[in-house]
Amino acid sequence: MQNSEAFYGYYYPVQTSGGAVFMAVVFLVLTLGHFWKVITTQNWFGLAIVSGGIFEFVGLSARACSHSTPTVRAPFDIQVVFIFLAPIFFAASMHLFLDRMILASRHKFLSLIKPIWFLPIFCVGDLLSSILQAVGVAHLVKARTRSAATVARYVMLSGLAIQIAFVCLLVLCLIVFSLRVNAPYLALSVDPNLRLNTNLRWLGACSLLIVVRNITRIVEFQGSLVSYFDSHEWTTYILDVILMMLFMVFTVSWYSCDSGSPRLRNSYPLMPRSRNL
Repeated sequence: MQNSEAFYGYYYPVQTSGGAVFMAVVFLVLTLGHFWKVITTQNWFGLAIVSGGIFEFVGLSARACSHSTPTVRAPFDIQVVFIFLAPIFFAASMHLFLDRMILASRHKFLSLIKPIWFLPIFCVGDLLSSILQAVGVAHLVKARTRSAATVARYVMLSGLAIQIAFVCLLVLCLIVFSLRVNAPYLALSVDPNLRLNTNLRWLGACSLLIVVRNITRIVEFQGSLVSYFDSHEWTTYILDVILMMLFMVFTVSWYSCDSGSPRLRNSYPLMPRSRNL
């Protein structure tokens, strides 16, 4: 990061462009790859991942533009909003995927949360977290005083905390289901083409990425307006952007979990089955 200046009471750093351009291209490629997978496999949960990739691409593109227009605030505001909000979509894709894996295993009775309540509970968490984060970051970029920026940061922190709580609940559901479905009397009854255990491990790894990223953001926004994170650009890439890039890389395998099996009308990709136990 080259330098910085106070901008209406809010810390307004001048970004470097090289890393932002490179990562924007990476996210563009990954987003197009996921979109192609969604269309060809009809695994519609992937649209959440595609949306997150678009947010990352737009945010990083704006970050690159802010280097050449250091006196214009708009590109900086855009990159703050879009990079900050992108993981909301990634987090949403995880519970959508776990829900489908549980149903596709044909052992939904092993789920910690009844299938009929699974999506509603996590959707409420996503909605509440999304609203708080969106409202907080919108007020942050418009803040003209330190007090206004501080209030906005606390709203964002509450949204991040809620997201972490629901990701931890998701991990708990994942662990309980994994232990139950791998019991000796059930292990052989799961279709091997589902690659259930492998996908559950990848889901656990993706959950860890989201939690680490959110904890980093909480540490960042709990500090002063001009913090170590603001003056050292590498933190944004290593502890946020690259983690989300890894998320998109890890989740590519989610679309092929039933490869080699005949496509049945009620099989995994579309999952129109009843959720009632």
